[in-house]
Amino acid sequence: ANSNNARIRGISPNVKIAAHGWNQSSVASLVVAIDNAIYVAETLGVHGQLNMSLNTSNPASNAFAHNGLIGKGMRAASNRNFITESAGNFNAAACNYGFSYPGGTWRAYDGIMLVGAIQLNGSRMTGGTNPFPGSTVAVDGSNYGNCVEAWAPGHEITSLDPVGPSLTRISTGTSYSAPIVASIASRVGATTTRPIQREWYIRNSRVNTGYTDPTGLPIMKAQYVGTSLGTIPKILPIINGWSMTSFTNLT
Repeated sequence: ANSNNARIRGISPNVKIAAHGWNQSSVASLVVAIDNAIYVAETLGVHGQLNMSLNTSNPASNAFAHNGLIGKGMRAASNRNFITESAGNFNAAACNYGFSYPGGTWRAYDGIMLVGAIQLNGSRMTGGTNPFPGSTVAVDGSNYGNCVEAWAPGHEITSLDPVGPSLTRISTGTSYSAPIVASIASRVGATTTRPIQREWYIRNSRVNTGYTDPTGLPIMKAQYVGTSLGTIPKILPIINGWSMTSFTNLT
């Protein structure tokens, strides 16, 4: 990526960015922020990319699950936004900390993707410090498992920090991996590009790093491979059907 002489290197030039802030002590305020993102996309009639570099720290009560307060908002937002969410830095199963379906499962082409962090050599990030600006706490390692659908750099990333020395810091965490994938996805298509198209692009452009996570799954790194979206059906096939009274309309 090219430098813009403002201490920043952009991945996706000319893409408009909207920030939806929230009070970190309030789940309700995060839901409001997601609702704002939904409102903007619906009002403008556009499709876009929504990055969420956050997840629960309490796996016993995961509000990011599909039926959780935040998860429901994410499902609604994914109608117009391809959502990338950080997998978490707890060295544990990502399904318990981020968006997931019953039984700790994931679904391809639902418009939502959990992103894990890798080191420079392509192996899973196993620890570091400074997961976000102003913090000096340690991170245990990238979460992993079948709910992690893509991986991106997230170890010792040089980034901006308004309170750090020289206004920069070296940080580690999946919070840096998710926006990298978001930026790659935003380079593809236009405001008419649907979330599952961007997800198709990320999924089908991943490359095996040659490493595996603790469950034995291959680590698949997201990468930019040009602007071709390939072919994806506008209407996905029906998996099953249900009727209260009869099978008349299911033939």
